[in-house]
Amino acid sequence: MRLLIVVDELGIALVIEDVAMGAGFEIAGIAGNMSEALDLGAEADIAIIDVRLGDGLRGRRSPVHSFLNSDLGWCISP
Repeated sequence: MRLLIVVDELGIALVIEDVAMGAGFEIAGIAGNMSEALDLGAEADIAIIDVRLGDGLRGRRSPVHSFLNSDLGWCISP
């Protein structure tokens, strides 16, 4: 299963990547903001999303709203 990691703190993203690879996931990409995430979304089957991304998107433009309304499976990280 291909995993997209959407986290704006690189150190945290790399830890998630290491754990996910150890669990057998293929990493589709690491996105630091929602623009990158939406570009990479087609490459992934599931995503881990930081709901407090630093790009300031809120409401209907928030990370959660963007992915809940897509065909991509998702997991939300608080």
